[in-house]
Amino acid sequence: MNLSKMTRDMTEGSIAPKLLFFAFPIMFSSLFHLVYSLADSLVVGRFIGGNALAAVSVTGNATYLMFSISGGINMGSSVVLAQAYGARDQKKMKQVISTSVAVLGITAVLFTLIGMLTADLVLHIIQTPEEIYGMAKSYMMIIFAGTLGSVFYNWLASLLRAFGNSFVPLLCLIFSGVLNVILDLAFVLGFGMGIEGAALATVLSQILSGLLCFGYAWKQFPVFHLKREEWTLDKGVLKKILLIGIPAAIQNSIITVSNMVLQGVLNTYGTTMVLAYGIVSKYELICMQVGDSLGTALSTFAGQNMGAGKMDRVIRSVKTTALLNFAGYAIVSPLIFATAEGCMRIFTDNSQAIGIGIQFLRIYAVFFPALGILILFQNFLRSVGDIKATIWMGICEVISRSVFALGLPFLFHAAGLMLVSPFTWAASMLLGLALYLSGQWKRKSLL
Repeated sequence: MNLSKMTRDMTEGSIAPKLLFFAFPIMFSSLFHLVYSLADSLVVGRFIGGNALAAVSVTGNATYLMFSISGGINMGSSVVLAQAYGARDQKKMKQVISTSVAVLGITAVLFTLIGMLTADLVLHIIQTPEEIYGMAKSYMMIIFAGTLGSVFYNWLASLLRAFGNSFVPLLCLIFSGVLNVILDLAFVLGFGMGIEGAALATVLSQILSGLLCFGYAWKQFPVFHLKREEWTLDKGVLKKILLIGIPAAIQNSIITVSNMVLQGVLNTYGTTMVLAYGIVSKYELICMQVGDSLGTALSTFAGQNMGAGKMDRVIRSVKTTALLNFAGYAIVSPLIFATAEGCMRIFTDNSQAIGIGIQFLRIYAVFFPALGILILFQNFLRSVGDIKATIWMGICEVISRSVFALGLPFLFHAAGLMLVSPFTWAASMLLGLALYLSGQWKRKSLL
């Protein structure tokens, strides 16, 4: 099948409809991806107990630290592929596919081993409460064992989105999300496997989602049909992927480390605080999808138009995406603010955790628009190849979060913890705005 029939060309047509039609499937894909986490949390919290839910929450940053590195490489592959597609360079597209497969395969195997071998060390470093330590370790070990499946799916999804196809990853995740809920109930309630069953349900669902996505890509996209001699690790393409991927991976990793600093401080306040923050984090991830989906759409849009040399469309797309971001959060933020108590009660009956969570959610709701604009600038500057700008934004976010995590609780005790992430978003967003307005990114391109 002709490639153009299965992709979305962002270099022609009205900007806002292009961005929205591309962003909506990404948003729904992300939301269904979060179904994995929410299903785990709901089943674990209601049928295993509050301590088990706190254990799952503690592992979040530790497991994401590993996935953030492969995510950076995925991001690099997607940006280079989007620019190659914008330039209509079929040879370059195949080189990106073959090179990224090799790099990510090695990365996934290494991270599986490293994650499983360092689980104890990581849990000690973040001062995991003793009463949830054993469950947290069991959950981490199973999640790390399934690293390859998660990396496999995310690689395919990122490449399809670079072509402008965001609908197929959505369908795969709808299937996987439903399957995850079924397996959660079967393993935890039916077989009594406890927290290990919840982790296994997540891993199996991700693997099957990846296989489904691969089957579609292989059947519908000729560019994935590489001949034996085309399966090479092209040094030039590798350099371009890593030029984007390494800074993105470092940025994601050090941001995750700064989140672990915050998690470590939270852990010193006891299991109730850990439980409350863990639930709030679920809603934070859900609400991020407005900014994240628009940012991903902008990344593909800007990448294709940079490759096609259409700078005017690139500039207009940033302004359009910012307006769409504010429109989205004009709905989401008031909704979260008004329903904060109900949001917490879905996952726990612990009155102290509910009270803490309500305060967290309402403060976060006020700052969600800043988070959306921060994500917008991160994705945009990365997609146009401005590596230094993304590094500076990462450094700003890490320093801000670490300073706020250590300083605000000292000044305001537990209440200070609620301001750490919002203040970090605002500081990093302002830097992103300054870097965009400087115009340095206009001289960047990977092709």
